[in-house]
Amino acid sequence: MSEYFSFGLAYIIATLMVVIPNSLYIKAVTKNKNYGLGMFVFLSGIYAVLYSILKMEQYALMTGTLLLMAVLYVMMYITRNIENFKED
Repeated sequence: MSEYFSFGLAYIIATLMVVIPNSLYIKAVTKNKNYGLGMFVFLSGIYAVLYSILKMEQYALMTGTLLLMAVLYVMMYITRNIENFKED
């Protein structure tokens, strides 16, 4: 698509082609409009972060690495109390 449109417009169109169907699917499966809206916001946020990383030519690797580390640390914090080796 970027051959016919600018990169930004092509990215938005491609993002919406992924985000909208997934959000509608979550809404239909859960029968909850808020879950569909939440998925729309979540996926849009992810694509916005990826777009900003793509636009940073000089600092893309560092920004991506820091973002990955932040996600890892958040997941470690969220799962800190899970006990996998609990014996009955």
